[in-house]
Amino acid sequence: VWRQLWRVLERCDVAVLVVDARHPLLHLPPALVHHVSRTLRKPLVVVLNKLDTVAPEDAQRWAELLREGIPGVSGIVGYSKESLPPGAHRDLPIGRAALIDECHRVAPGACSRSAGDPEAPVVPTEEAGTILAATPDCAEPGQGVAAGRLLLGLIGHPNVGKSSLVNSIMGGKVVSVKATPGHTKTLQTLILDDRTCLCDSPGVVFPRLEVPREVQIVGMLIPLAQVREPFSALRWVMEHSLKPLPEMLNLKPASMAQVVELRESGVDALDLKDVGEAEESAPLPWSPMLLCAMYAQQRGLVKSGGPDCLKAGMEILEKVLDGKLPYVVAPPQSCDLSPPTVEGSADSEDSDWQVDDDDYESEREDPEYRKKVAEGDLLGVFGEERHGPGSGSIKSRKKQTKLRKQREAEKVEEAM
Repeated sequence: VWRQLWRVLERCDVAVLVVDARHPLLHLPPALVHHVSRTLRKPLVVVLNKLDTVAPEDAQRWAELLREGIPGVSGIVGYSKESLPPGAHRDLPIGRAALIDECHRVAPGACSRSAGDPEAPVVPTEEAGTILAATPDCAEPGQGVAAGRLLLGLIGHPNVGKSSLVNSIMGGKVVSVKATPGHTKTLQTLILDDRTCLCDSPGVVFPRLEVPREVQIVGMLIPLAQVREPFSALRWVMEHSLKPLPEMLNLKPASMAQVVELRESGVDALDLKDVGEAEESAPLPWSPMLLCAMYAQQRGLVKSGGPDCLKAGMEILEKVLDGKLPYVVAPPQSCDLSPPTVEGSADSEDSDWQVDDDDYESEREDPEYRKKVAEGDLLGVFGEERHGPGSGSIKSRKKQTKLRKQREAEKVEEAM
């Protein structure tokens, strides 16, 4: 899969990075942006996909932040396979025509360096919207992808909607779409019009050590099958959901009596110390465990006589990943999208990398210490005796004791 990605980046004239508009920064790997803009020195166009899931003002704000705060981004385009209200996104170009025009704008006069490449599966078209499938064996050099067309390389994380975007652009099903992340395995080339063609690539997850694990789970960078506990991810979703998660799941507020009953059944759904004194019938604040416990009771998920919170949490998380429970990350107010300074680094205030050695005073060293250091007696520096083979025998210990007494006597004579 990695080889397919590098092949697309080498062949393309413009790299088109597809990101989820709900959390664009999560799907914008710094290593990939740096490789495209600095190493390959190619234009990079970011597509805010799934634009129908976010508010128009948030989408426009994200476009401004990415354009001003991310070095190497040449253009921003919005896209959604669902219909959008007209005039809602005034400053953000949207749609198939806007994507093609933006790519030609950032790469004027560029022609495809991979014209007639027989290595990639080719889907030629007689005109835009007419799709005729062809096998790689039938593609000859100079056919399929005509010389002089601008080649767009479609890249991005798995399950950000690349395949759905390709089908929407082409006006029909030309690539297989599946909810499982990483369904696309190989690249293929499609013709958009007389001057543009598109190369679709498999989704690749770049390591993001600075991103919390729960955020990667919700963003589908980590497969659901590898999730061991869903509660931390659900807490993040509860903080970023468009509506309260219990309301979207049709859950009734829990009372103190229900929390006590859950605790007696072995489910610590809520920390009662944080609640304080409250009436038994008063509604309590929601926690991820309480949410899963109430959902398990609603769905009849039982394990060992109590609610199966783990299974309930996995079902709720699956609904989130399927888009049934919408969430969104609000854009920041400032344009500074650089990573925060790590504590203890060279840029932090506590760092001592600029301390002058002359200003640093160490403890005075006695002559005996310097003598042992000069002789290379490391054990003597730390007050330990040298031990060799057989040093634990009775004869060896008597010899060491005799030598130690002689050294002590010499020190006494020197002192007198």
